[in-house]
Amino acid sequence: RFYDGCDTELLNYTANAYHLAKKPQQANTSLQKALFRSPEDLGLWFNFAVSQYYSGTEYLKKDKKTYTLDGIDQAVESLKRAQEIFHWLSCTEAIKISKEKSEATGTKQEKLLFAQEPLTPEGDPENNDIVE
Repeated sequence: RFYDGCDTELLNYTANAYHLAKKPQQANTSLQKALFRSPEDLGLWFNFAVSQYYSGTEYLKKDKKTYTLDGIDQAVESLKRAQEIFHWLSCTEAIKISKEKSEATGTKQEKLLFAQEPLTPEGDPENNDIVE
């Protein structure tokens, strides 16, 4: 509705709101729209990886009696996608490209909204579950 859905910063804030409301699917959708418009923004990629991670882990936290094969497949795919993105982000080449681009445009890549708490792929800060 605002900015015709084209403002990546607004989409990032929307994704953060969905993330805090524990609605990972909607957060993923907002981040995918933002990444379509700004694929060079590493902050968006980081947030998307975190969102994918929580999307997968939220399903696996459900009662095991409600699991379906498709649901487990989707959760595993989300976790794999998150791992791939985190790995890509950790590569020095990706950081170097982002740094050069931000220096050239005079902008900073500091939009890691999900990093308000120490969110890592190793565990959930609320209950310290470790994912191996």
